[in-house]
Amino acid sequence: MGIMTRLIRLFRADIHGVMDQMEDKTLILKQHIRDMREELDKKESRLASMLASREEAQREREDRAREHDALEQDLALAIAKGKDDIARALIRKLKPLAHHRETLDRHIQTLDTQITRFQAVLEEQRLIYERLQLKAS
Repeated sequence: MGIMTRLIRLFRADIHGVMDQMEDKTLILKQHIRDMREELDKKESRLASMLASREEAQREREDRAREHDALEQDLALAIAKGKDDIARALIRKLKPLAHHRETLDRHIQTLDTQITRFQAVLEEQRLIYERLQLKAS
C-alpha cells in the first residue's frame, strides 16, 4: 500500500511540474491584469449608478421642500383668513410630506456613507491595478 501511495504521489508531482513548465507566467499575469481592469470597470459603473441615485434623491428632496414651503404659506394664509377647514386639510397634507422628506434625508445620508466607503475601496484597488501594470511592463 505504501508503494502505491508513493507512486501516485510521484505521478501527481510529475504532472504538476510539467504543467508549471508549460504555463507562460507573463501571459497569466496579463490575463489577471485584464480581469482586474474588467472588475474595476464594473465597480466604476456601480459607483456612477450610486452617484446618480443620490442626485435623484436630492432632486426629489428639493421638490418636496418646495412643495412643503408652498403648503406652509397656504396654511398661514388660511389661518390668517380664518379658514379652519382648509387649514386642517393642509395640515393633513403637511405631515406625510414632512415624513417623506425625513425618509429622503436618511436615504441620502446612507448613500453618502456607502459612496464614500466604495470610493475608498475603489481607489485602493486602482492603485493595486496600476502597480501591477507597472510591474508587468
